[in-house]
Amino acid sequence: SLVEGAKYIYRRRPLFWLYVLSAGVIMMGAPFRENMSPFAIEELEGGPGTYGNLLSLLGLGALGGSVILAATSGSKNKGSMLIISGLVWGAMILVFSQVPSLPVAVPVLLILGSAQAISFTILSIVIQGTVDDAYRGRLLSFHLLSFSAAGFTGLAIGHVVDWAGVRTTFLGMGVVIVTFVLFMALWRKDIRRLG
Repeated sequence: SLVEGAKYIYRRRPLFWLYVLSAGVIMMGAPFRENMSPFAIEELEGGPGTYGNLLSLLGLGALGGSVILAATSGSKNKGSMLIISGLVWGAMILVFSQVPSLPVAVPVLLILGSAQAISFTILSIVIQGTVDDAYRGRLLSFHLLSFSAAGFTGLAIGHVVDWAGVRTTFLGMGVVIVTFVLFMALWRKDIRRLG
């Protein structure tokens, strides 16, 4: 069943490249949350309360992103929305790497949380809406697998944080995500056309 599902994804090229895009963004972007703790302590000179505030802001932004997505649910440009949310996600990680204090981080994390929520939800909507019923469960399994793969990149990113510092690591993560999404958007027009 897994092999048959993988062949189905590969034959449906827009879907295949959508998986590549989502896996790349998730693998580079998801470890951001785990490394906010050293950022709160070392860079913002806070403690557990500061870390909790940072996570709360991400959650509040995600709630806002869900509202935005609900308001634009009739849009036929889901591929473009996915590209834009991926670019915003990477750009906000890049901007966050330079924030000097918690008050400055507030709007950045609200936008970042919103972009994450929009990106995750649109991926699920497009996957659910473009596959044949017989393959839906298997394709969702592949999608969830990309979240698991983020654990491996998270380990590597943790080592980079120890070596280069958390600000530099976040800066690099943001640059990689923005570059990757831009490359995919320019190279694969079929992703932009997904409805």
